[in-house]
Amino acid sequence: MELSLSPVRIVLLLGCIAAFYFYGGFRPPDPPEGFAYLPRNLMKAWLAVMGIFLTGAVIATVIDHWVGNIDRKNLRWLYVFVGVLAMISSVLWLNTMKG
Repeated sequence: MELSLSPVRIVLLLGCIAAFYFYGGFRPPDPPEGFAYLPRNLMKAWLAVMGIFLTGAVIATVIDHWVGNIDRKNLRWLYVFVGVLAMISSVLWLNTMKG
């Protein structure tokens, strides 16, 4: 596993982070009406959402993984799939926290 920091990949990473920012991912959500848990539990969940999204964005954009010695294969498609899945799930989780 290695980082591949090309200009295109850095722009994609910054674009993912900017989209999350404009969606409101870096603002803590207000507790919805009838929220049964403590506000610190909401903050823990919000921090987890941010961590999952940022990890997924890094995985999907700048990580390469080559396997094999003779016939090398790149598992980038798998990392892109997992990263996009992590970003989608974190946005859905954030959407449910916003009420």
